[in-house]
Amino acid sequence: MNKFPHLAIIMIFLVACGIANVTPTESPAPEPSSNSVPTSTEKVVTATPTLTATPIISSSPVSPNITTETLTVAVYPTIQPHIDEQLGELFETIFSIPVGKGNIIQYEMGGDAVTGPNAIAVLPDNSLIIADLASDRLLHYTMTGKLLDTIELHDLGINNAADLRTKGDDLLLLENGSGPDPQRYWVRHLSLDGKLIASDEIPSGYHIEDELAGIAVDCDGSVLLELEGGSKLFRLADIQIRPSNIYSDPGEYLCNNKIYRVDKSTSIIAGDVIYSTRLTSQYGGFRLLNVFQDGSLYVIREDVVNNQAIQVDQTLHYISGLGTVQGMARIPLSEFYYSVMRSMAIGPNGEVFVLLPKPDSIDVIRLNFHPELGPLIPGAAIPQITICSNSP
Repeated sequence: MNKFPHLAIIMIFLVACGIANVTPTESPAPEPSSNSVPTSTEKVVTATPTLTATPIISSSPVSPNITTETLTVAVYPTIQPHIDEQLGELFETIFSIPVGKGNIIQYEMGGDAVTGPNAIAVLPDNSLIIADLASDRLLHYTMTGKLLDTIELHDLGINNAADLRTKGDDLLLLENGSGPDPQRYWVRHLSLDGKLIASDEIPSGYHIEDELAGIAVDCDGSVLLELEGGSKLFRLADIQIRPSNIYSDPGEYLCNNKIYRVDKSTSIIAGDVIYSTRLTSQYGGFRLLNVFQDGSLYVIREDVVNNQAIQVDQTLHYISGLGTVQGMARIPLSEFYYSVMRSMAIGPNGEVFVLLPKPDSIDVIRLNFHPELGPLIPGAAIPQITICSNSP
């Protein structure tokens, strides 16, 4: 029994009249839920209100202020191939397409020249597009070799698709002048269902006689022309505006305000870093295959070696977004039945697929990456890429 009931009554009266303030005890912070996912891109600051007894004469209680501050940081998907620590096979065959009479692909023979599929591209869903130069059509395959669709290019007024790239779900074709009409130099934009979306004419000064080799796509979606085997890049939108003033000033890949380009045949500028290589002889050098939003890049290195017969050692090097050279693969050029314009394409997860023509089939292979590889022949230069000492 309460011995002092009058004290409790007095306290209730004082609180009701607002004479006494009451500060509640602080409750412990709730335990984080197992479903809570912290994010590194968002910072939330919340002001915790202080609760007091409000006098009866106040018109209304004061609502606490809650301040939220959000910091957004761009995060790009990481592009990286699987790298085998143990040296093994150089590639794996994904599927083969029979070539010859009665098959969808047939080579055209002209003297010593063979004409057939000459470009490959990988779509965001990891399916493949193969450009067949002999039949002027595009072939759409799954990774298991199932033919999904064909696009007849001559129905769209396109002939001699010399190169193929992807831009999201759209296709970019280089139509050059080596076909029936020597004046046709265009970059054609196609949808995956075979509709012609747009066409950009390539001005004179950037044609085959000027060593036009192919096309590329920048990180922001801009189309680049590749000249001199891909060692020089020119932004198509720029040369359409100033065709006579750009040729002596090659462009570059631009990704997140960083520049990527072949500076000399044996050095590459990648943002603030310069990479270089050593060749067996003076012939060969670097080409950029692709640069991605996360800052990673794939670099083609070609080294001409001579061991009674001239050979080309073509290797592909992966450099991570952090700037480290992490892996390399070798393209089996000696197994190619004929030369392919765009033999390599990179999938959405960093895997690299190669179009490998053989006498009776077109094979799609996947390259295996390793931390290092030896020279193609004894005495040749080791296919290495190193960071220059004068890099920041």
